[in-house]
Amino acid sequence: ERTLVALRTKQWPLNGRVVVQCCNPKNQSLFKHVFGSKSDRLETVVVGKVVAKLMANSLDEAGLAQVFGMMLGFDGDEIYCETWPELVGCTFREVVFRFE
Repeated sequence: ERTLVALRTKQWPLNGRVVVQCCNPKNQSLFKHVFGSKSDRLETVVVGKVVAKLMANSLDEAGLAQVFGMMLGFDGDEIYCETWPELVGCTFREVVFRFE
């Protein structure tokens, strides 16, 4: 909640969206209220539903659970804000492979 207030006071994001993870679906409306006038740029994800779907999908594909663990784990959870003009217009896939 404090992070959302800090982002809101800095008028962030200027462009783009903010994704918030929560465990309790009742908190979704609280996050929207805290984010204020830019709440249309806020997406809340209820972790319980997402995790259940990921677990079900990982039963069918070997190694998928490890991929989800890397994506959702806390190793390397830093956020870096940087401008990369050469990446404008690239797809997410193209951007990922430029940094390998």
